[in-house]
Amino acid sequence: MLSLNNFRIGSRLVFQALGMFFWFAVLVLVAMSAMRSLQQATETVFREKLEPGAIVLRIQTLMTENRLLVAEGLLHDPTARSAARQPATLAARMDALLKNRDEISELWKQFKSRSLNAEEEGLARAYEQARAVFVRDGLMQAREALLAGDFDKAAAVNATTLPEAFAKAGRAADDLRNYYAASGKALYQDSEAAYHSAVWLMLGIALLVSALIAFFAFLFIRSITRPLAAAVDLAGAVADGKLDNPIAVEGRDEASELFSALSKMQGDLRQRIESERQAANATLRVKTALDVSSNCVMLADPDGKVIYANAALLGMMREAEADVRVELPQFRADAIVGSNIDVYHRNPAHQRAILAGLKNQHRTEIGIGRRRFSLVATPIVDEHGKTLGSVAEWRDRTAEVEIEREVSDVIAAAVAGDISRRLDTARMSGFFRQLSEGINALLEANAGAFREIGAVLARLSQGDLTARVTSDYRGALGTLRDDTNTTVDRLHELVVQIKDSTDAINTAAKEIATGNQDLSARTEEQASSLEETASSMEELTGTVKQNADNARQA
Repeated sequence: MLSLNNFRIGSRLVFQALGMFFWFAVLVLVAMSAMRSLQQATETVFREKLEPGAIVLRIQTLMTENRLLVAEGLLHDPTARSAARQPATLAARMDALLKNRDEISELWKQFKSRSLNAEEEGLARAYEQARAVFVRDGLMQAREALLAGDFDKAAAVNATTLPEAFAKAGRAADDLRNYYAASGKALYQDSEAAYHSAVWLMLGIALLVSALIAFFAFLFIRSITRPLAAAVDLAGAVADGKLDNPIAVEGRDEASELFSALSKMQGDLRQRIESERQAANATLRVKTALDVSSNCVMLADPDGKVIYANAALLGMMREAEADVRVELPQFRADAIVGSNIDVYHRNPAHQRAILAGLKNQHRTEIGIGRRRFSLVATPIVDEHGKTLGSVAEWRDRTAEVEIEREVSDVIAAAVAGDISRRLDTARMSGFFRQLSEGINALLEANAGAFREIGAVLARLSQGDLTARVTSDYRGALGTLRDDTNTTVDRLHELVVQIKDSTDAINTAAKEIATGNQDLSARTEEQASSLEETASSMEELTGTVKQNADNARQA
């Protein structure tokens, strides 16, 4: 008998998948055939029943509009008081009537372009004849009378011929639509019956396919789970420390390979246990060294679970616990070992991504509450490059960060023009103390220079040109001192020159004023002489005139 153990699990799954695919393909083909039949029936109902009925309904609507246009045309009768109140002209309404008639003709051509059966042909012919009578004897007669101004004839046609022809055409249209409704219902009932038959057929096939799949799945699963259960029992015995279990290997499938691997594993474990005992002693020595180290060290497994923390780290965390719990209330220094490293971060997903992709040493700083920690994380890998976890070195930089922030604030204030602030060096030591004392000295030197130069400029603004910067400054401050003193000297020279020029201008102005006064006196004397000359000329003119009169008299 053919044993499934001689086939690999992948081959068995392929056979099962092919069988499922075959039966599902049969089910899909049956479903597609049924859906195709339903689609064809639906298309037939629309094309042969709904669409023609819609065309007839549209034609009837246009015929009704034409009747209303004739009635509205009668309102243009000059003898009627409503003639002047019509929003549209009679010609426009008659043009609309012709437009509706032409649209009806096009719709009817579309209707007759289909293949009609005998009954449908007879109903269509009756409707066409009734509609022709409505158009010829009613609609067109009324239109011609209206356009000719014969409103009485148009009213007569509208009252007699037009209603009768419209009613007859309407009955013919109703017969045609009723035919489409009845025949469409029959098609729908046939489609519904075909649908129910297809549903039952698909249900039957689906049940058959399900039964076959369940049967073969049971056989395949059993051929896989029974060996696996035996392998689990064997693995349990090995896990309990029993390393002399008999293992029989039968067949050529994966289960047989698993038993062969378990047999090899059992032998390898005996050798490895001895090797690991020796490695454990070496690990103990390393752990003891880390326990007494002054560096704060933490070890985590690949999942981020803290598996070790030395005394220095626990002491640092106990000191910072109150500050850390302000932001992380669940934090406990004594519960670090066994917790997940995620508890130290606001975004655990981001931290996990960093640890998962950690290939080299990673340096960062994290802030928790008011505390700032420097963190150096390094992956722990074995000789094969597999990540076994990570080691993290912690350092509390809170005091350093505060000093850095204070230095930054003082420098920023100095850049903004405030050089009065100083760093408190009393609580500092080492490099930060030296840096702070240097910054204070720099600020003090600049502040003294600025104060002295400001005093000189203030006295200069009050007109005192004798002030000078006298302190000894070096570098850029010395250059600034020299430039300031040079500027004051130049201003002093300029002011002296301006004063001398002003005195010269005053002297010249006085001389000009004296000349102007002399010229004015001489001008007044000349004006007086001219007045006396003019008086003498007038007397002389009078004497000459008198002499002339005397000469004429003589």
